[in-house]
Amino acid sequence: MIDVCDIQVMKPLLASHGFHFSKAKGQNFLIAPWVPRSIAEEAGVDEGAGVLEIGPGIGPLTQQLCLRAGKVCAVEVDERLRPILKETVGEFSNLEILWQDVMKLDIPALVREKFPGLRPMACANLPYYITTPILSALLEARCFDSVTVMVQKEVAQRIAAEPGSADYGAFSVFCQYYAQPELLFDVPAHCFLPQPKVTSAVVCLRMRRDLPWEIENEKTFFRVVRASFAMRRKKLANGLASGFPELGKTGAAEVIAAAGLDASVRGETLGIPEFARIAAEIDSRRGGMGEQYAVNFNAGLLESYKNLVQTTSLADSYREFVRLFRFLRAQLEKEMPDYQFQGNIVENAMDYSYFQFSDQALKGRGLKIVVVFVHKQFRFEVWLSGVNRSNQKRFHDLLAGQYGPFLPAENPERMDFILRVPLPENWDMTDGDAMVSALKEKSLALIDWAERKME
Repeated sequence: MIDVCDIQVMKPLLASHGFHFSKAKGQNFLIAPWVPRSIAEEAGVDEGAGVLEIGPGIGPLTQQLCLRAGKVCAVEVDERLRPILKETVGEFSNLEILWQDVMKLDIPALVREKFPGLRPMACANLPYYITTPILSALLEARCFDSVTVMVQKEVAQRIAAEPGSADYGAFSVFCQYYAQPELLFDVPAHCFLPQPKVTSAVVCLRMRRDLPWEIENEKTFFRVVRASFAMRRKKLANGLASGFPELGKTGAAEVIAAAGLDASVRGETLGIPEFARIAAEIDSRRGGMGEQYAVNFNAGLLESYKNLVQTTSLADSYREFVRLFRFLRAQLEKEMPDYQFQGNIVENAMDYSYFQFSDQALKGRGLKIVVVFVHKQFRFEVWLSGVNRSNQKRFHDLLAGQYGPFLPAENPERMDFILRVPLPENWDMTDGDAMVSALKEKSLALIDWAERKME
């Protein structure tokens, strides 16, 4: 068996296949053999287990899983690794590799097909940039005995955080609803090639077989959780009134009292049982029809704002727009935990409103992502910008006219962006979840393009 964690073996192996690390795919390969061995051991992998591995890379964890499991099914999206994995793990008869994007797979159906008679488990060294979507998909599949992943340490701490702690948030509640997390061990940056700028950690999430809470409507429950953390520093009543406008402040206060909670309570101090009581109380006030209330916004008020923005102001319409924009920022920050969101929403004299975020790779090049609403065009855009205009010109020159599918600034020394991508002008802004999904997709596309150009 090839020791792929030996850097003296790894480098010639990669060079012989002309392989280069992709920052866009978050590729950092392990060079410390104790790490994959410890992951496989502490996950409890044995011959009765069928293991789904996400992103095998060049195979260090794959090897350890194959040595222990009844069967391993590895899903890899990077076709460049096909000849390398043939050398490093081709000897294992209990391994099957699927060259696909795991986010496009029906995970429960895959598990049923590949692991009959085995105890399903998932193990992965997840790329930082796509940790949340993949982990969410694995948990929501509800088909594993456990899910063991290596992620950025900050994310691992959020997953396992207790109510009232600084790390506790909506993603903590989401993970703990489906599973019982346990932090296993840290993995220092020097255990990878190339070295990331953060420490990693391994966390094991043991799936709950039976939920210890009575939650009849998961949609209402998770909507309560999102609303409770959307205004983190304010009282719970404010978050509920914003997330459930049909309640209003008076109704929100009544719900909190009926759930047996203090009027001054804040969402970040509550656990799953308290959120469950709040959700049940909200549904009971609707006659149990909570599933009809998706995250939507008032189309009439937004249309009024569109029609009147060039002539006058309409307070109710503007407040509805602000509520929408705050929701988008809060949800993107929740769904993109590997990125640092800076400050609050900024208004630029009714010209445009924006918020911004970045990660270590972007910061290192003096770049950031900006989500912008251009008022007079009534349109959302996502920008790749520099922390200053000299940085913008330097990166613009580096692109050398290669802008891909994005729109370039005519003069990056005089404008506020390098590249931009707009959402369609007729986009339905009343669907909050669809807006979050679209803005996240555009942001990741810009980040992917920028990081490929930085290689």
